[in-house]
This record gives sequence, C-alpha cells and structure tokens, in this order.
Amino acid sequence: MKFNKTVSLFTAVITAAMPFGTVLAAGESETKLPVYSDNFNKNDVNGTVMIELPEDVTAHVEITFDSPEGKGLPYYDCIMDGTGYFDIEGRDTTDDDYRNYNLTISLTGGEYGKSGEVTDTFTILDPNDHPDTFTNLEYKFTADNEFSVNTAELTKEENSGGVAGGYTYSKEYALHLGYLLGDVDGDGKITGSDATMALVEYTRISSDLDGEFNKYQNAAADVNKDGILNGTDATMILRYYTIMSSNGNPSWDE
Repeated sequence: MKFNKTVSLFTAVITAAMPFGTVLAAGESETKLPVYSDNFNKNDVNGTVMIELPEDVTAHVEITFDSPEGKGLPYYDCIMDGTGYFDIEGRDTTDDDYRNYNLTISLTGGEYGKSGEVTDTFTILDPNDHPDTFTNLEYKFTADNEFSVNTAELTKEENSGGVAGGYTYSKEYALHLGYLLGDVDGDGKITGSDATMALVEYTRISSDLDGEFNKYQNAAADVNKDGILNGTDATMILRYYTIMSSNGNPSWDE
C-alpha cells in the first residue's frame, strides 16, 4: 500500500485523534475518527476527504457506505468547524468487494444561523489494484451575506491527477448566509403568507406568550428596522406584496 507522500506527511503532523464529537476552534484542523472503528483498517486507506469551513460555520458530517455488508452503514459521524480530514479505505469494484460512499455535510452558520446541505457520492480504488494512486476529495466553503433559497452553491469543480499518481477532486461552494427583507418563511418570495406569519408572531408577543421566530425570521420580519416586531411590519409586508403582485415597484421606504 503506497500513500500519496504529501498527504501522508501532512497527516503525520496533524493533531492526534481527539475524542469523538469534539468541535475545534475556527481555523484548526484535525484527522477525524471513524465510527466504524472495529473494522477500520488503516492499511487499506487509499483516500482522504478534506472539508474546509469558513469562520462562524459548523457542519455535521456523515459518511456512510453501501457494500456487500449492507446499505447505509455508518462510517463517520461528527460535528466540526475549521478543517477536517477523513481517511477512507479503498475497495475493488467487483460484486463481492466494493464500497460506494455517501457524504452528507449539513451546514449551519452566519449571523442568522442559516442552514444548508451538500451531498455527494464517491468510490475509492483498491490500493492492491492501484498501488501508486491516492484519491484526495476536497470540499472547500466560503461564506457571504447574500441571500439565496439554496444556501450552498457549487461555484467551482476541478479534477486533476492520473493513474501514475494521486487523483484530486476539488469542489468549491459559496454559502449565502444573508436574509431577504420581508421573506419571513425563507422561500425567496415576499407573499401574503409572510405578512400573516409576522402578524401571528406579533400577536403571540403582545399576548405575553413566547415568540416562535428564530433569529433569521425576526430579522426578515422587522422590515422598518426599528428592532421591534409589530403590526406595522406585517402591514408593510402586505403592502409590499400587494404592489408587487399588481406589477408595481414596491419599496420598503414607502
């Protein structure tokens, strides 16, 4: 079994394995521990998944695999921030010796705690069949304060390497963590439903009940930006929607 020298050297100097579920300080990196530990064989590792997160973003990372042993078997399951590395075992691609890996990255971050999800599937070639190859899968995230219904947007995808050396598959994503003023339900549109939600929340608060809005919803509903959610905000959202649905050009300053 031959490892990619650069990856092996880098992995050797990464902080030794920490307890499962540890969340790192922003900017730190760590090689994660598999939950499939009883049957995990370091000698079969022929690939790595690298996940790089921006500040103020955390991720729940799950990797499962389908194989002759079963479907959806748990491989990794952890909460992370900063940069994490996940060693992946290689397998043949025969009917009786294969693994199809399933990756889910559930993201949360930004001032308003927006969430998003990235999924992918991959295979890692067996080291005995391909002793000179090592597969690096990279998932790199940046963040901005723009609004998008789909929080995570794939912005760049590159493949490099070949049979004589290591393969690198790199995907870059932009996380849009902002909010759309007036869009209380986060569906990317301003409708009468948003006005109704704001009014119902105001009714709860004015009746001395606990509000149910999260930070994102409070920011989106406070359209006059006075720091208070009340009937005025609901009325302004409804007026905005009415003008827009009549092919007008609404403004929050009206």
